[in-house]
Amino acid sequence: MIKTIESILTKMLEGLLAICFLAIVTIVITLVVLRYAFNSSITGANEVITILFVYTTSLGAAVAVGRREHISITFAVECLPLGLPPVPALAMIWKSMN
Repeated sequence: MIKTIESILTKMLEGLLAICFLAIVTIVITLVVLRYAFNSSITGANEVITILFVYTTSLGAAVAVGRREHISITFAVECLPLGLPPVPALAMIWKSMN
């Protein structure tokens, strides 16, 4: 029973995430076209994008917690050679940023 409710809530949150992300993409594309093609903009649209971004991040974190996962960015670590110990790998990443 609880798993069913959890599954339904997760699907609803994922749907809401998709809608928020689609809204962000649509608003950004609209603003770019308006700004460069018509030299105008929509008042308050940047604030709406910021609010949608915050909600999207929060809802994404809620879905990740429900899956017992966490947000991680592994791109830099995946680019490193295999078998490299973690401390030198982190040192290489830190050095490349300076």
